[in-house]
Order: sequence, then C-alpha cells, then structure tokens
Amino acid sequence: MLVRLDSFKELSLPVEGYLRKFFRAESAVRLARPIAGFLWKFFPFKQDAGCCEKTGASKLIECKATSMSGHSKWSKIKRKKGANDAKRSKVWARITRDIMIAARDGGGNPDMNAKLALAVEKAKSENMPKENIDRAIKRGTGEIEGAEYVEVTYEGYGPHGVAFFVEVLTDNTNRSVADIRHLFSKTGGNLGTSGSVAFLFERKGVIEIPAGSLSETALFDIVADAGAEDLELDDDVFSITTSVEAFGPVTFALAEAGVEPESAGLIRIPTTTTTLSSDEAGKVLRLLEGLEDHQDVQAVFTTLELDDAVVAAMSD
Repeated sequence: MLVRLDSFKELSLPVEGYLRKFFRAESAVRLARPIAGFLWKFFPFKQDAGCCEKTGASKLIECKATSMSGHSKWSKIKRKKGANDAKRSKVWARITRDIMIAARDGGGNPDMNAKLALAVEKAKSENMPKENIDRAIKRGTGEIEGAEYVEVTYEGYGPHGVAFFVEVLTDNTNRSVADIRHLFSKTGGNLGTSGSVAFLFERKGVIEIPAGSLSETALFDIVADAGAEDLELDDDVFSITTSVEAFGPVTFALAEAGVEPESAGLIRIPTTTTTLSSDEAGKVLRLLEGLEDHQDVQAVFTTLELDDAVVAAMSD
C-alpha cells in the first residue's frame, strides 16, 4: 500500500544516505535537509515499503528499503519461541558487570555517562534492586573492592563459513578463551586470530523504541537533530541507527524528550552476509545459542542472513 509522506523531513535520511556516497558525512548531513526541502516543494512523493519514489516516474533517489538484519531476525525467532536470554540471576550478573565497566571507564554519574545510564536503565527494566545498582557503580569507581573485569573480543568462523565476532567481559581470560574455543570446535567452526573477521563488521549504535510511544515524525525530529543516521519502522518497533560518536547525544536527546528505549547499545553490523538453507542455518544458530548462553559473553554478531523462508521454517 502506498502512503503519502507527511513532510519533507522524512526525505532527509534517504537523501543523506545517497549524498554520503559522494560527500563526507558532515557535508551530507548539512546538505540533506535543503535538498529534501527542494524536492518536496517541486515533486509529489509517495512512500512504498520504506522507499521514496517520484510518482509516475522512475526512482529519483536510491533509498534503503526497510529490512531486518540477521541479528534482528534471530531475536524475533527467540521471542516467538518464548526463549529467554538467561535466568534472572544470570541477567543480573551480566548487567552488574556492564555497570561496573561503564562506571570504571566514564565515572559514576549516569547523567554524565551515557554508557552507564543505559546500563542502569537496563538494570531497572530487569527489576534489579537499587542497592545492587549502587553497589555495582561503587565497585566500578573503586569505592568498593571487587573482581577486576576486562573486555575481550574473539573472532572466528562458524559452520559454512559464517563469520562470528564475540564480545566478552571476564575476570578470567584463560577460562573464557578455552570455553569459546570449545564452543567453536564442537560445532565445526574454528576460533581465529584478532582481526580475522573484524573487517567484515561496522560498529553502529542501535536504539529501539516502541512504535506506540510517539509518531514517526516526532521521533525523526528528535533523533535527526541529535545526529542519527537512520530511522526505520520494523513491525511495532522504531529502530534508530547512529554512528558510535552520535550514540550518546541521540540517547540523551531521547531521554530529555521523555522517550524510553526498549533497548539501546553499540552493535556490529555485517558489511557482507551469508544466506543459508534452514538446515545449514540451524547449525550456525546452535553455535550462536551456545555463545550467547555463556556467562562471560556480552554480545555475539555474525554475517548470517536469515531470509523470510528460513525465519518461517525455524519459527514453527
């Protein structure tokens, strides 16, 4: 179904994406709105499946159609199956470590530390007691003694050549690397060296907002002014993409506007993907599940692309 765009502002993001092919990011951002305003004034536009096209003619701008990454589709599969990330105690342990690292790196004031603010909000959403949160912050800032955690990344290839990038937070690197290597080996994959797959991913900030919380136009105005790169509607969730540098400003802009994210964090988006059959994808997902269930693993990113047919087959 074709839906008429509400205003020229909705053209700014696809225009900016197009301009980035030819200009630096700051120039693309500066030029996007004036050009979108000109196009809106002189051409009638309609929107179809996330793409803007001139009515009755060929596409004027190459827009990115709304799509879902393999990472998002995997999350949807888990939701449909009713699967949890882990038991509450395990979730709290992970969040505690996140709070400690954030406080250690950026200080104990959530108002001045976007990473800490996000970790605290996550803790509250998981019903973590306030005293637990305060204790984790004090451990991070050194006011209370606690285990020394370090952030480590592991890279490798899973079944069928799918690349994996694993982010780990651990107080024992020897234990973690042995466990991660074992998970790769038992599923037919192999743990690689640092840099072996990192070049296949681009780091971005992603913030998800429930669609019913405010209109797309209102949300666009908030995040675009704060430096967001993209805004997409996927089912009942708005997905906002930012650069690493703009992640904090966009998060704070949403907080100031009273908008509460469903989730927010820095992720690695694959620059190239691998599409497999449902049987082949199942082997890859077994490794993904094993890694995500490990107590030290904070996040896992892969180049696996789950198409609709595979998602349907695995959701049954």
